Amino acid sequence: MKLLLVFVLVASSLAEDFPIWRHVYKPKTIQGDVGETLYLTPYIQNGDLDTARNLARVVDPLDGLDNDELESYSGFITVNEETDSHMFFWFFPATEVDPSEAPVVLWLQGGPGSSSMIGLFEIHGPLSAVYTDETQTDTEVKLNPFSWNRKANMIYIDNPVGTGFSHTSSGFADTQEEVGVDLYECLVQWFTLFPEFQSNPFFAFGESYAGKYVPTISKKIHDENQVSSFKINFQGLGIGNGAMSPVDSNVYGEYLYQAGLLDEIDRDELLSREAKMKEHVANEEYFSAWLSWNTEVNYFLSKMGCSYTLGINQCHEFNEENNYEDFVNKETTRKAAHVGDRPFGSQSGAVYDHLREDIFVSQKATVEFLLDRYPVLIYNGNLDIICHHTGTLNMFQAMETWSGLDEYHSANAKVYRVNGDVAGYLTSAQNLRLFVMRNAGHMVPRSQPENAFAMFNDFISNKM
Repeated sequence: MKLLLVFVLVASSLAEDFPIWRHVYKPKTIQGDVGETLYLTPYIQNGDLDTARNLARVVDPLDGLDNDELESYSGFITVNEETDSHMFFWFFPATEVDPSEAPVVLWLQGGPGSSSMIGLFEIHGPLSAVYTDETQTDTEVKLNPFSWNRKANMIYIDNPVGTGFSHTSSGFADTQEEVGVDLYECLVQWFTLFPEFQSNPFFAFGESYAGKYVPTISKKIHDENQVSSFKINFQGLGIGNGAMSPVDSNVYGEYLYQAGLLDEIDRDELLSREAKMKEHVANEEYFSAWLSWNTEVNYFLSKMGCSYTLGINQCHEFNEENNYEDFVNKETTRKAAHVGDRPFGSQSGAVYDHLREDIFVSQKATVEFLLDRYPVLIYNGNLDIICHHTGTLNMFQAMETWSGLDEYHSANAKVYRVNGDVAGYLTSAQNLRLFVMRNAGHMVPRSQPENAFAMFNDFISNKM
């Protein structure tokens, strides 16, 4: 599946140990009028912001939508000229509140190597990709009634460089620090292009492997705000089903056994593999830890007879979960979004390869640092497998420095209702809002769009 991608080393003698459960972006043949690729940095550097904004405005029609229904802007920002690194964004101003006063929210997808177009077209964006008929041969978009841009100015960025439409010649990130440098540069230029939003409250949100990206960019903004004259009004962060500390969360034996999906023998086999993974992490043998994790996932999927890791209530992936990929590759979409003939997802494998050994480097300490300074929403669908809620609890059990630990351990979860119905359970401790969404898998807003919208709005408006 697309949110935690693992790419097979074809020539390796270990090939049978690598995951069969990952999504691979397929190259598409581009024909017809796709327009030109829009690089905005030269205009930003020259101070020609009006021209840049006019060029970035999405005016060409998207299939299924009258463009006067929705204001948006898109294009590429050059974050490193030496490495030819460019990041793609698509920005949607708030619709139900005054954009000049609404929070600005950054959305990041996981992977590593998964496009944030998933968030835009599949999860909580203003546009939902749908098939036009039962043959599933063509796609269009429809308006999403529970889009998060109803209450916030939403920016979707393909992060890190090489992901989705973002691309580079030689600037692939090998560490979270390098991810943060490029993404921060992108945000600085974005706020320069849209200066009227710089004083608005800013939140960083993401899911899955973005459970590492979000703390990274949040800490980077915090640090830069201490020393730079350029300020971003950072007010908090949100992480959904996040892989924040994989050594704590990437454990499945007991969880799947208690869910009735594995027997005692298979549980014990997974527990043995998890012990080896943790030993590798303790010795900073991160590639070996990654390999142990991959073989564990392959093992339990084989025993379960399933290929799906994003919810215990589903065995295999539905075609609809990837139709966004068909939509973004359409000539009409490419022209409207100013991506031209740039390949989509062609470098995602390289993104993953470069960050492979970073996967098991924990962001727990960064999360603790941020918890002491900013509001933090951590939410999980109770049906997820790959980044399950129990793994998040394991991370909190392993925390050592957060000043709210005592309050957290003594806190009781409260029932959270939406329109009178039980949506989930909320635990509050100092800056932490820990939320469990009922009947939701890995992509919480896709599983429960109305309830997730209520959760999101309550958090960014300080009502939670």
